[in-house]
Amino acid sequence: MSIAAAASVLVSFAPTLIDWLTGDDDPVAQKAIDIAKAVTGSPSINDAIEALTGDTTLSTAFNERVLANKFQFELLLADRASARQNYPNSYKQADSMADRVMRQNLPLSVLMVGVQIGATYFLRESPALLSTATAACTWVIKHLLDERKEVVGFYFGGALSRDTSKKPL
Repeated sequence: MSIAAAASVLVSFAPTLIDWLTGDDDPVAQKAIDIAKAVTGSPSINDAIEALTGDTTLSTAFNERVLANKFQFELLLADRASARQNYPNSYKQADSMADRVMRQNLPLSVLMVGVQIGATYFLRESPALLSTATAACTWVIKHLLDERKEVVGFYFGGALSRDTSKKPL
């Protein structure tokens, strides 16, 4: 289940989440998912949603935990808003970093895939080392691609406006 889909289901257990959700790549949604898994003790979001659906005590505990973390949710929203407000003052540096991320992260990700393929070939006799190398490569690839997603989210992202009212065409 995607983060956005999971977050939309979690809103039914904690309605205040709707005010903080901003889109697909949403740190608020990820935090809500982490809270749901912690409250239910479930390893996956699907299991957590199933547990919340079947147990009103757990769903109440989830809602209370979300309300207790209100300040953290608002900080996550303010972080991106603050970056956008500071952009006019330091746009050259921000554009330079964004350009570097967009040019270098994809080739580095492809290189890490090559490293992972090489590790699979050369470490096939040592499952523990192979597992460690694969986990490290996967972690690096994920974070390189997430960094690209953050740059795109900053420039074109879904959190530009909190206004949800419909405007006529």
